[in-house]
Amino acid sequence: MASPIRLESETLGLVLRDVAEGDLADISALLADPRVHDSLGAGSVPSTHQQAAEYVERHADARWEPNRTDFVFAVTTAPQSAVEPTPGGIRRNVVGLVELAPGSDGGDAEIGFLIHVDYWRQGISRAAGAAVLKFAFETLALPTVVAKCVLTNTGSIALLLKLGMQRMDDREEPGDDDRPRPYARFQIWPLDPSE
Repeated sequence: MASPIRLESETLGLVLRDVAEGDLADISALLADPRVHDSLGAGSVPSTHQQAAEYVERHADARWEPNRTDFVFAVTTAPQSAVEPTPGGIRRNVVGLVELAPGSDGGDAEIGFLIHVDYWRQGISRAAGAAVLKFAFETLALPTVVAKCVLTNTGSIALLLKLGMQRMDDREEPGDDDRPRPYARFQIWPLDPSE
């Protein structure tokens, strides 16, 4: 797959596409928001503009790699010429990110979501997640996809269950502040067409 990817959700009219250099302002704002970090808990997410610039550059360049295994999709709600302002009056092209990457332990592919807080609770994560899971199973033919969610993020736990993921177990790993953070691990397999 040596070219950019574009996915469309079957609901909400979302377009998911590879991250591009022109997305830096929106992605920097998304990654700098402490409310987004608080919802994540485990793992490390870039938070400064410089870290966001490096993140965007790395993933924008990766879209041309022929055998890539790490996919970061910019979630957009409308064509760039028709972007609606948020409740705060800011126009955003990228309202979130969905990543599909090899697991941190080298195992199962892992899906993760970052949605700008102005767009929480609008069904965007669910529609974007469904599109990426469809891509994972139908295009990449992955055998399974996992997700992690801190136990305090009840909205994301509900989202993962709505996507058809099964809660496998609860674990702990260090958060951004190196304190142990409990999280739930979820997993989904492709649907058996005979079912």
